[in-house]
Amino acid sequence: MINALKSILCYFIILLCCNFAVNAQLNNKKIISAPSSIPPNHANIVGTIIFIDTLRSDETKPTRALVQIDTVKGYGMAFPTLFSHEERIMINFSQLSGLCVGSKFSANVRGMESMMVENESQKIIYTVNYYKRLRK
Repeated sequence: MINALKSILCYFIILLCCNFAVNAQLNNKKIISAPSSIPPNHANIVGTIIFIDTLRSDETKPTRALVQIDTVKGYGMAFPTLFSHEERIMINFSQLSGLCVGSKFSANVRGMESMMVENESQKIIYTVNYYKRLRK
């Protein structure tokens, strides 16, 4: 009988200590969440204009430019790919005023997978609606 009481008492002491240890770990744990400032399907980048496609002068089509990715500040949920440093991508701009070849800018780039692929290298359509020009 005494051995059974000792076993039960030891069990409760161990259970109580484990509970305190788990609570202490939960209180010290940092919760990591995605930055809320980057919308889903977007990546926040700093880029440089390499080339502007002047053949698309039609007003109904967005202006396209070849952009070198200098820095990726973050990704929103469900962005379709990860950029590597100095990767070059074609981006559709709703308007390109104030930017020229060599201009640096910061923007949220929307990435959407295309169902109609013109060529294998452009499976994802990248679009920028707003940007901030940066000093060189």
